[in-house]
Amino acid sequence: MKNMISLPFYLPDKELDLRLCQICLLLEVLSFNQKGNPVLTIDKIALFEFIGKHPLIINNILSRNHREIVEYNSSEIYSIEAVFPNRSKLYNYDEIKKILLILHSYGFVKIRFEGKMDIFFTISEEGSKFAVALDSSYFKRLGKIYKKLYPIKSQPFSKLNQLVEYYISYTYENKDS
Repeated sequence: MKNMISLPFYLPDKELDLRLCQICLLLEVLSFNQKGNPVLTIDKIALFEFIGKHPLIINNILSRNHREIVEYNSSEIYSIEAVFPNRSKLYNYDEIKKILLILHSYGFVKIRFEGKMDIFFTISEEGSKFAVALDSSYFKRLGKIYKKLYPIKSQPFSKLNQLVEYYISYTYENKDS
């Protein structure tokens, strides 16, 4: 054990540049409904980012709503995160807030206050240019996944969260069935 070499442990989900790009792309695709009204609150951003990494959950939600499902590959189904999703990411908004503030400081995100309590985050023109320029295969794939969420983006967070929680429990508790 003394001669064991310690290797660095790298968590891609903690990589700031990657997360900035992911959230910017999410905002590019999902910021507005068909009428041009903003729909993304911080809780919805966290939820959409979470389910963007879990095509099985997305497909359950989309098929329930009679929508076209996402084609996925084996790494998206059999990865550790896919088999054991970390629910805490659904409710810990600290990281999302920091990322949104950084994107706002770059001029990529606009913050809109509506009513007494509603805060919406939307993509700016500069942010849109940046998101469209993300052309690696990873970001193209992620963009396709986010586009599949378009039909459900206007639903209230409470309804979406209820569906996500149900499918996390159903999908992963019955995986061996």
